[in-house]
Amino acid sequence: PRGLGREVTSEIFEQGDISHEAGARAALADFRSEGWDFGDLPEWDFSDYTPGFLWSCLAIRHGIDLWDASRKPAE
Repeated sequence: PRGLGREVTSEIFEQGDISHEAGARAALADFRSEGWDFGDLPEWDFSDYTPGFLWSCLAIRHGIDLWDASRKPAE
């Protein structure tokens, strides 16, 4: 729904106690917006990052390295 990102940011990231798994699960379980919720939370694995997330982190790091190299003055 429209404005969902803003509500998630406010209710979960700013107000929720997400510094530990139990708090994160509680914040997600309590969240509702116009009938929308996060679904079946017991199925979620909070113990590890997904391969897609790790590849995204590597791609971001590579992009930063390329940017830094392009900004370096020629020697």
